[in-house]
Amino acid sequence: MVTRNTKSSVMNRVCLRLFGEEGLTLIEIMVAMMIFMVVATGVAGSLITGLRATASGRQSTFGKETAQKRIEEMRSRTFYVPYSSDPNVGTTADYDLLDVYYPNLGTSAYQNWTGAYYPGADAHFTMVSPPDIHGIITTVETRFVDVNRNVVVPPGSYNSNSPTNDIPPSNLVDVIVTTSWSDRSDLNSYSLESLISSTGQTPPVSENGCEHSSNTRVDVQGIVISASLGTADPYTLMLQGTFGDAHASAVYSCNSNLLASATGGKLSVVAGLTSTGATASVSGPPEIERIIGPINLQQPDIWPSLSILNSRVKAQVGGDQSGMEVEAEGEANVGTQSLSLEEVSGIPLDLISGYKRWDFINPTVTVTGSNSGDDGEDIEAEIEQQNGETEGKTEIGYQLVNILPLQQWPLLTTTNPSAAQGLIFIRDFHANAHAKANAQPGGQTTTMDYEFTLGMFNPLKSGCDYQSTGDTCYDMYSITPETPLQNVSLGNPGYRLQNELLTEWYSYTNNDITHAMDVSADGKTATITADALVKISGRFGDEIRWNNNDNSISLVNQKGIQKVWFGAIDITVEQDG
Repeated sequence: MVTRNTKSSVMNRVCLRLFGEEGLTLIEIMVAMMIFMVVATGVAGSLITGLRATASGRQSTFGKETAQKRIEEMRSRTFYVPYSSDPNVGTTADYDLLDVYYPNLGTSAYQNWTGAYYPGADAHFTMVSPPDIHGIITTVETRFVDVNRNVVVPPGSYNSNSPTNDIPPSNLVDVIVTTSWSDRSDLNSYSLESLISSTGQTPPVSENGCEHSSNTRVDVQGIVISASLGTADPYTLMLQGTFGDAHASAVYSCNSNLLASATGGKLSVVAGLTSTGATASVSGPPEIERIIGPINLQQPDIWPSLSILNSRVKAQVGGDQSGMEVEAEGEANVGTQSLSLEEVSGIPLDLISGYKRWDFINPTVTVTGSNSGDDGEDIEAEIEQQNGETEGKTEIGYQLVNILPLQQWPLLTTTNPSAAQGLIFIRDFHANAHAKANAQPGGQTTTMDYEFTLGMFNPLKSGCDYQSTGDTCYDMYSITPETPLQNVSLGNPGYRLQNELLTEWYSYTNNDITHAMDVSADGKTATITADALVKISGRFGDEIRWNNNDNSISLVNQKGIQKVWFGAIDITVEQDG
């Protein structure tokens, strides 16, 4: 054993020998080397331990962040979209939460994930990812549950990609996200659990003697846009988006249970990037309000170039209970000043005489908010409940929506004007729907209405030329359920462009509104369901030509179909007692 004094003595002698006249003996050199090795080994061990601890902590951070991001990704998805073979309508166009995380009662795959159903009393679907760049594997377990968190076993026919079999057995799922990774020989993991609701939950099983109970939800979407590629059906969906949506729900049984959420614009490229302008969600009681925005999102200038500008949302709930009565309100507002989606097509190089010619900016939807109300909300979902009467309400409002602008070509031509405000534009769009129930026969009511001004581009209109601005080149129409969109005839000679390009041209009539409403004989239930009050779809491409000689129309290099739907409303009011 080498003592401290011995070490000092040896080192002193080494130094004297190094700087003196005497040389070092072999034993002294060996002892000095041993001392150096002991010290170096201790330092190296500390360094290695520190580096391993740092790497382990970093990997743990990656694992926690990955789990949190997966929960957020699941919450951002639409809970349920009814299946349809039409790629512009159903789950083939919009993969909802269940399509990915609870698709069927067998095995499934999403992108490069694997999935399997586990039957029994704890029925659930498990999705497993491959290792990511950090070696982290993500596992997602999804269970249908009721409001008391009891597992709901789906029927044997359940399949999210099958007509009538895709209806979820519960509007609430319990999800457990677990990330796992190897740290040398150790296996580490991190788990997060969350409840995700469609906002249409059912009341708890026990009423505990309450005089009244209700289960009410209000869901509204302002504008839905999708763009598909191709020249004929079946088209290939390229992108989709919702320009503002709001949701509110109230489940009352002895106490109030409110949920309000809002999203101010969401655009997704299929199998690509999703951009969300602003989103807020709150639940109560107690009374609470959350406001987010304005938020601007602009993606790189490549096709499709997504842009969400000045997106702002508010969600609030509140309640005041006194004895057996409750006064509750769930509200969600969306205030979006402008949203756009565009591609500037390539400039035609050939020069052709005898035609009116337009260059597309395709597909484009530019939206200007209503700027109405105290908070300038564009979309509102609200529930009010008092003295055994519950009312669900929605309101939608936009100042201006431009659809399919056409730019004159060549730019210096004096033969035809441009459709700067769009081939079609919609101005001052307002829609509302109310449903009320009070558990008294004949006491429930439902109403729904909408109105807007339609602008139709008409290059043959008197006074319309290449220098025209504003509304000079547009015919204006007042659109209501009494005078719906389809009453505007596309056979007008000035509407040859619309007649050639539009593939869908419809708005709700009074008869449609009547069929969208339902009330029960006992006064306990009132519902309103409208897939969209206004439906416009049109073809787009690089260039559109109007032959001056025979008035024939031709679309050059068709790229696909654009769909713009307004006012999807879904209200269910259930009032007992």
